Amino acid sequence: MRTQRETYLEKCMNLLELLKLTTEQLADLEEYLSGGEGEEILESLPYQNLGISPKSYPPYLTNLISYGYDNAEQAGRLFNILFAIGGTSCHHLVPN
Repeated sequence: MRTQRETYLEKCMNLLELLKLTTEQLADLEEYLSGGEGEEILESLPYQNLGISPKSYPPYLTNLISYGYDNAEQAGRLFNILFAIGGTSCHHLVPN
């Protein structure tokens, strides 16, 4: 049986795959989300304007962030990734 953490990680990775990152970057980010990598991995991520088409992102992003509010470390790691990629444009993906 899958744990809630595993399901959360899978949904985060589904979102990150939409950002057209390399296989190596995705593997590193999965490790980062799991707590195995430090924040230095975020420095190598390419910038993308995340505000261009927020409707193309999965509707469960709000749920990912909401779940993360119950687990501050998980939410923080996802936000750190989104901020590293999109800078201030990541606000388009984060619910109010």
